[in-house]
Amino acid sequence: MLKKYFYILFIAITSIQLFSCGSVGREFQQQADVLVKANDLTNAIPLYTQSIELDSSLFGSFYNRGFCFYELGQVENAYLDYSSAIRLDDKNYQAHFNQALCLLKLQNIKGALSAFSKAEINMPTNPDVILQKANCLFKLGAYKKAANYYTKALPHFKDSTIIYFARGSSYYQINSYDLALQDFSKYLNTKNSPLLAYEYAAVSAFEIDSFEICINYFAQAIELGHILVGDHLKTLVSALVKFGIFQLEKSNAEKAMELFTYAISVDPLNKEAYYNRGLILLDMGKRFDACEDFNQALTNGHPKALGPMKYSCPEYFQ
Repeated sequence: MLKKYFYILFIAITSIQLFSCGSVGREFQQQADVLVKANDLTNAIPLYTQSIELDSSLFGSFYNRGFCFYELGQVENAYLDYSSAIRLDDKNYQAHFNQALCLLKLQNIKGALSAFSKAEINMPTNPDVILQKANCLFKLGAYKKAANYYTKALPHFKDSTIIYFARGSSYYQINSYDLALQDFSKYLNTKNSPLLAYEYAAVSAFEIDSFEICINYFAQAIELGHILVGDHLKTLVSALVKFGIFQLEKSNAEKAMELFTYAISVDPLNKEAYYNRGLILLDMGKRFDACEDFNQALTNGHPKALGPMKYSCPEYFQ
């Protein structure tokens, strides 16, 4: 009986001690919270640490210390604290969200996506979660899913035109050029003018045979001082030639001449531009100029240039 009495007394004393530790732990947490409100994050951290040592069940101490660490650039420590907070309350979407931000800082995009997804489970309509998840999906190359999430985010960020650019880039990557062009156009119409958007818009327009729009977007990029190189330069030249042929078929020889001449100025070896400009010059009665263009086209390998040269440029065969 005496043994049982001492056991009960031990339990009571232990409970009082635990209650006392928890009470003091919360006091330290409250003191730290005051410092955080005063933006004294450095001095708040040791107080949160003391509160945790006294009571490791204090969600707020882990969460708020994580905030302090993150703001002070100690991202790994912040991640560990948010992870501890999540173990105490797995349904707290903000803890998952902040943990994901830490993982982004640590360049762990897959981990961040997983954390944002857990935040989404607990708060499925939160626009910040949706937008951040879209960004992660884009970085991981899941462009179709990214486009869907950007679409979900747009109604909540109506003034954030950068989402049009991001979604347009997603569509661009999966070859949905018509949708990409719509988004880039919306973005550029807000007087934003990033060169990449102009280039993507131009290529998107080219892919759906909107050659005039393609040329105009490239022209705007060039006006900003951008020098086209590589595939973008080839796309511009191809658009000029194709649109020139279209104008020629519509009997708009003057516009076609302008386009072919522009193409040659950009690509002095373009056989299609020389050949088609030669046809226009020949029709205008400018035989010598036409022959020079046909010769350039033939020299650069155009298979049809030899025909008009035989009939109109005999001096080249003497």
